[in-house]
Amino acid sequence: MNPLTKEQVEELDRLDKAATKGPWVWNLNLKSKDVSLEGQTGMRETVIDAQRWGMGGAKLRFLRDGLMVGCDQLAKAHEGREHHKHWCADIDHPDAQIITALRNAAPSLLAMARAYLAEIRFHQDEITLLESELRNLRDASWVTQMAVSSQRDYHLSRLAALQGEVTTIREVVG
Repeated sequence: MNPLTKEQVEELDRLDKAATKGPWVWNLNLKSKDVSLEGQTGMRETVIDAQRWGMGGAKLRFLRDGLMVGCDQLAKAHEGREHHKHWCADIDHPDAQIITALRNAAPSLLAMARAYLAEIRFHQDEITLLESELRNLRDASWVTQMAVSSQRDYHLSRLAALQGEVTTIREVVG
């Protein structure tokens, strides 16, 4: 799956801003045989519910301007299929559109998330390796410092001995 294009991300952003604010939760009441999708911002606000439609069906209703509006009032022809509007229409509502847009974008979003997670794992492995190398360098640095310190002490003691000999020679030659 290809990553989302800039235009697709902009469209998802537009739909997100137009849709009822989340988070959303399904509310299924088995006793009253009622189902709705509700927003949880402050008071619960019904985003989508279902209403009896004819003898054997139901229609979804969407929140618009504080009222629940049936999907039949929100019908819009699919682009290029205007002649089928009466039996195959889209729902012209931001909440319906974001549901389908996010579902359609899910494979790309998941592919991008997997790629980002793989990149994070790669960088975490790099960090672990670099931390190990840093510890090794610190250990080597300590060993080097000890060797330099030991050599310095040797040279200082040798210098002190030579200075002592020079003093003795001066006294003898004196």
